[in-house]
Amino acid sequence: MALRGVWQLQKLIVSYCNWGGSSRGIRAFMESELPVFKEKNPQLEVVTELIRGQHPHLKAFYKNKNERVICVKNMDPEDVLHHATRLRNALGRKVIKLRTRHVTKRPSVQVNSGNGSRYRYRYCSCCYLFSSLSKNKIGLMITIASER
Repeated sequence: MALRGVWQLQKLIVSYCNWGGSSRGIRAFMESELPVFKEKNPQLEVVTELIRGQHPHLKAFYKNKNERVICVKNMDPEDVLHHATRLRNALGRKVIKLRTRHVTKRPSVQVNSGNGSRYRYRYCSCCYLFSSLSKNKIGLMITIASER
């Protein structure tokens, strides 16, 4: 992605093995899709790197000195192209974990008092009173209430 009109990805290194089966998809990508990808992105330096005995990966270097590595073992050429395009479109910033579950510009107007008064009693006051009394006293209180 371009930040103020400047693409942030400087260099993309395509690492593969010419012998291993996990590099089959990236070798097909280099034959069919990589030349078209280079033509569409002239601002980008694309380098292929042969590393024998290792799984294939894409390594991206950004202008802000960050780098990202994506393993592309056993992927189809279309999937490798998708990951290369995502690396090109990324800004190169570090991924930060959000501290809250959601981010909003308009926070809730409901205030949490924090003193726990909302959940102090499980029942209403009369039920709380009845539940704390024994059965004999409850019968007595019911008879007193019915006489009134």
